[in-house]
Amino acid sequence: MKIECRDLVKTYKTVQAMDGLTLTVPEGQILGLLGKNGQGKSTLIKTLAGVIRPDSGTVILDGQIPGTATKPRVSWLPELSGL
Repeated sequence: MKIECRDLVKTYKTVQAMDGLTLTVPEGQILGLLGKNGQGKSTLIKTLAGVIRPDSGTVILDGQIPGTATKPRVSWLPELSGL
């Protein structure tokens, strides 16, 4: 799956989780996300899975915006269920 992210911005109240993230991952490429707490790793995964929307910027997965059509190929499983 080809992943294209352009100028992604996401802010939670006073915390800016993503600040202009631009990323292209060619189909077949393996990518690891590394970083300290609060640096946007989970926010990016949730954005790719369509769980949240960025405040601005675009995400394209194999030519499609994350949503119903991309759900079978991209998902997110939270560590805590919240129940």
